[in-house]
Amino acid sequence: MLKYILLLFLISFSIQNSFAQADVDAVKLADEMYGFGDKKDALEVYLQAVSLNPKNARANLMVGKCYEESKEKEKSVKYLEKAYLLDPKISPDVHYLIGRGYHFGAQFDKAIQNFNLYKKDLSTSTESNKIDLIKKADKHIAECESGKIFYSKKATKELINLGSVVNTEYEEYAPVISSDESIMIFTSRRQGTTGNKKDRDNEFFEDIYVTKKDKGGKWGAPQNIGTAVNTEFHDATNGLSHDGKELYIYRETHGGDIYKCIHSADGNWSKPERIEHINTKYEEASISFSSDGKLMIFSSDRPGGKGRLDLYFCKQDDKGIWSQPANLSETLNTQYDEDSPFLTEDGKHLYFSSSGHNSMGGYDIFKSTLNGDKWGKPENLGYPINTVDDDIYYVESGDGVHGYYASVRNGGQGEKDIYKITNSVPVEEPIKDTLTAKVEEVVKDTVKVEAKDIKEEIKDEIKATAEPKTLKSVTFKGRVFDGQSGEPIEASIDLLDEKGKLVKSIKTSADGYYTLPLNEKKNRNYSLVVQSVGFVKKSKGISINPSYEETESVQDLALSKYVAGKKYILRNIYFDFNQASITSHSEPELQRLLSMLQKSPNMKIEIDGHTDYVGSAEANKILSQKRAQAVVNYLIKKGISSERLKAVGYGKEHPLASNDDEDEGRELNRRTEFKIL
Repeated sequence: MLKYILLLFLISFSIQNSFAQADVDAVKLADEMYGFGDKKDALEVYLQAVSLNPKNARANLMVGKCYEESKEKEKSVKYLEKAYLLDPKISPDVHYLIGRGYHFGAQFDKAIQNFNLYKKDLSTSTESNKIDLIKKADKHIAECESGKIFYSKKATKELINLGSVVNTEYEEYAPVISSDESIMIFTSRRQGTTGNKKDRDNEFFEDIYVTKKDKGGKWGAPQNIGTAVNTEFHDATNGLSHDGKELYIYRETHGGDIYKCIHSADGNWSKPERIEHINTKYEEASISFSSDGKLMIFSSDRPGGKGRLDLYFCKQDDKGIWSQPANLSETLNTQYDEDSPFLTEDGKHLYFSSSGHNSMGGYDIFKSTLNGDKWGKPENLGYPINTVDDDIYYVESGDGVHGYYASVRNGGQGEKDIYKITNSVPVEEPIKDTLTAKVEEVVKDTVKVEAKDIKEEIKDEIKATAEPKTLKSVTFKGRVFDGQSGEPIEASIDLLDEKGKLVKSIKTSADGYYTLPLNEKKNRNYSLVVQSVGFVKKSKGISINPSYEETESVQDLALSKYVAGKKYILRNIYFDFNQASITSHSEPELQRLLSMLQKSPNMKIEIDGHTDYVGSAEANKILSQKRAQAVVNYLIKKGISSERLKAVGYGKEHPLASNDDEDEGRELNRRTEFKIL
């Protein structure tokens, strides 16, 4: 990683001298990072290369590929199509990649169109595996056809993101819950895992965390399960007995093994022990047990299956001896992957994830019902539970009211988040029809009771259940503090909508805490803008996901102090075209700068003006000097001593990005900065 930092420094240095060379160097650096597995950081460098030279076809291609391997997959299309326009021969699979981008964006017809173009390209290809590549394209076309069907159907389930109390900007997945839904154990790759080490992909190793419900029925802050279970490397949840006393985890030993931990009377978990009778030199990934503990179903990629990962089962006899593992069912297993089985407490239903059957893309969650001694045809749970991306690790409460699983979707906290599924209310159904149906049902079992009497007895019950529920408020709360010292900060917090319009402003308490309730009826994205004198302004994106339950999202916000000698961009200073007169839209930003100087009477600053490359160097330098001086004059008029202020115009000498692109380059270069002296 040090090598990358040094290379980034060299690239940053070269930006001021040669944009053409800089974008090539950036792509080389990003290629090395991508090849190493650090795709998230590679994306940032590829994006830098595109900003330096928007016409770099390979940089655009790789931005698209990286986006397709991130949580923002639908962003890939813009860059992939631009790469194709710049160079139609940029990559033999460019139409396949564009198709995947549209697929991830649920634009199924456009996706199918590009997959067919890819197949057409393959028809004249000399690729030795082109038959397999055509089959892969056909598989995605079939997924798109399934997606068109499922996305068109009305949702009958409600999804709730568990919010920032459980989910973070990192990955959370593989939830397992006790039957009474009081405890959840899950896997996370968040910062602060045991050893705090990172894998080759520059993400933290997996650790296992535990969260418990409080008296109000809300999940509490997760706690690391401890070093008896977690190691410095990968440790992941994959099963929990219905009584919550046996935890099953996954480790990468021997190709991937399942271990068991026992919950002791003192509240601790035992050291994991490898389950010898099912583990092999191949991968055993996930496991589930019947409520009596005598049937286990697990996934494995051992030889003899229909696909890579198949579902297998073992039964325990009266002497406690387990049978040899056997393939669970030709009806359930496909040539693709089947994983994360979950047996309901009554043993009648099996949930699992599969990339086969009529999946819409990636893993979808399926349900099979036991008919006699055979499992029935799997039923895709449909949209919105399943999406075009991975939806996996479904578990259910003992009463079947709630399900929990991991999904990758827009509006989440991180790459994978944990969601709760609950039944939605059929608000359109008339009370009369529901009442009649209820009467008919009861009359069948109570032939001696008049239907008229039944109506009177259950009328109140039916009305209560048929009345539409009201979406409840979402409350954002948290603490603003100094990122270095941890001390609380009094700050102002602005809530902005997706267009940057101010929705609400609040202030924290003296100890840095804030509460921001929102009565929002639709899924929306907002930004929290946090400001305090002497600290760098911070903006954080948040998502609103209304539900029928009161929800809270904890957003703690760390601010950084201004540092002497470092430059900070004043992003909302506006001037009339080719003029040095400040527009009225600049007033809020200037007021913040003024307030900072008023509350820090010994602070001295330099105001720097910058332009793009349009016009002569001399004219740009004069204009930038006048604009910087205009900001200084504003502050002087407001009572700030001229001895504390300095104006410098740099013209086009210090661009931040290439000026070749009007939208992405020149706009960045037309800026006003300040530096603390």
